[in-house]
Amino acid sequence: MCAVIDVIRATTTLTLLGERHLSSALVVDTVAAARAAAAADPGLLLAGEVHARPPPGFDLGNSPAEIAGKDVAGRRLVLSTTNGTRALVAAWQAGARTVLVAALRNASAVAQHICALPPTSTFALICAGRDQRLALDDLFTAGMIVRQAQQLAEAGARDLTLSESAQVALLLTKSAGDPLHVLTHSTAGQSVTAAGLAADLPWCAALDATALVPTVVAGPGGHLLVTYPSA
Repeated sequence: MCAVIDVIRATTTLTLLGERHLSSALVVDTVAAARAAAAADPGLLLAGEVHARPPPGFDLGNSPAEIAGKDVAGRRLVLSTTNGTRALVAAWQAGARTVLVAALRNASAVAQHICALPPTSTFALICAGRDQRLALDDLFTAGMIVRQAQQLAEAGARDLTLSESAQVALLLTKSAGDPLHVLTHSTAGQSVTAAGLAADLPWCAALDATALVPTVVAGPGGHLLVTYPSA
């Protein structure tokens, strides 16, 4: 089991879409694949970004602030982003058959999934990063999930063995400041601010705003489908 993190902004967007009662979302790794999926199914909303902005003809961007003001209840969409959806597809293609969508918004809920596993199970937190490089915002989010999981494990008198990477992420949360400060000063945060999308950052930084944890499953046409638990 694993969870993919792209807190600025794809996994935040996907989580918030669930909060707004989206029915389901296809996730693809290219804009061309998104356009093809939407062409094959006119009922799909077309969403995503290139260089932080929606490509021409897209219905929505990858903006939590924009999504928060849209009525998407009962709708379906296809999402393509530079880092996050690619990481979700890569995790599935690498053999993970339970892939969760993780962000700061659902950090404690993801931690609960970790602590509900049998003691011998392994759980990986996969940071999408930026241009195939480690990103501060994603590592910090991973650390917050680890911190919540560790607290739950201690309260339940169970052991939680952390890898060195998890320990590094955990240490970061103890010195980096509050989530909005970290996200604002990250490279990704500065990029969306430069694109005029600073309003997205408070949505991305909202710790434990929801208990909803989207899950990736095999979808139609060979695509991956993000599903949302029933309310």
